[in-house]
Amino acid sequence: ASWHLDHVEIRRLDKNQKTKTFIFSCRRWLAKGEDDGSIVRDLLSEKGQLQVPERYNECEETNTQDEPGGS
Repeated sequence: ASWHLDHVEIRRLDKNQKTKTFIFSCRRWLAKGEDDGSIVRDLLSEKGQLQVPERYNECEETNTQDEPGGS
């Protein structure tokens, strides 16, 4: 299977019930038969965010879309 990963978005709710969103861009394929053939990517946060949220062990929501050329 081929996956085109645009970005990963993580939302954290703080103690004051405010949401902080971290966006990690990729815009590359996760597939052995696409792009450079890699299924591992290093993601950097957007907007100059220097702090990385705590480690997350759960995925609450996943949103995927079909990409032309994907399988």
